[in-house]
Amino acid sequence: MKFKVGDKVKEIPKIHGDKVLTIRRIDKDEDCFFEETTGFAHSYGLYKYYEKLTLDDLEFGDIVTFKTGIKTINTRYYFISDNGVIFNKNCYNNDLTSSDTFNNTIIKVERVGNIIWERNESKVKEMTMKEISEALGYEVKIIKEE
Repeated sequence: MKFKVGDKVKEIPKIHGDKVLTIRRIDKDEDCFFEETTGFAHSYGLYKYYEKLTLDDLEFGDIVTFKTGIKTINTRYYFISDNGVIFNKNCYNNDLTSSDTFNNTIIKVERVGNIIWERNESKVKEMTMKEISEALGYEVKIIKEE
């Protein structure tokens, strides 16, 4: 059995859409039942989706895309691009950010043709007035800009 209760997965045929599903129960036939829907899917039609991925989670053959747009294949010690450029894995932190000056932070990982992880770098942080006040340490009043 490749999955366990609590795993985050996506479906290959996308019967339940493109959303991430959480396995709540697995029966003896390896049918997986989800928390987010009343439906189920057999485990062969699922793949693990990572909300957080580390360098240690990468598997041989994963397709790794850098922030610069370069696509590489993951090997034991290196990322190798299709034109033969080699990137040493020692230049990466465990959170898949680049520790060198080239800004080759990893933004997407694909496994067997499926996106298993994508970096979410939203520049906008949504906050309530209460959260803003707590962060600043004092009350805030919004006024109209002129």
